[in-house]
Amino acid sequence: MASRQVVRSNTDPGSSGSVLLHTFFAGGLAALGIFAAFALIWYQVIIESNRDHDALKRQDVLNHYTQLFNGRIAELQSQVGTMAEARDTQDALSDPDPEAKARLGTSLAGRHPYIVLVKLIERGNAKVNLNAEVPVSFAALDLIRRAETSEFVGPEVSLNQPDFIYAAQSV
Repeated sequence: MASRQVVRSNTDPGSSGSVLLHTFFAGGLAALGIFAAFALIWYQVIIESNRDHDALKRQDVLNHYTQLFNGRIAELQSQVGTMAEARDTQDALSDPDPEAKARLGTSLAGRHPYIVLVKLIERGNAKVNLNAEVPVSFAALDLIRRAETSEFVGPEVSLNQPDFIYAAQSV
């Protein structure tokens, strides 16, 4: 007699695909974790170091420009002081002729390529003149008045005349 034999499998026919799907999912998740860890390390090592380096370089450039400007200010102060203490300046101030003061101012301005105007103003006689070659604005007038009580005032730049740097020295 013929017998029939039934073989049963303990595995589900769809389970081999499920194991494969879980394997790919776990592998993808692990790869994503490794990528995230690499990105975090890269950010901390490369990006943060570059920011720190850039900040140091910016500070170095700012220090360089500060030294440059301080040197130029000291040079300006020295030049203005030399002009104020010159013998011909003293002589022009004692001369009652205003043309003598104007000639000396022109002569002093011609000695330096960056000086546009030198004015010898007696104490208390400064006036606003917005139509001059180098305008004497209210800010410049304030600078002149402060120079009457200080040794050197400046350099200052007016927002209305940004092309000019004002400095004044008491004589």
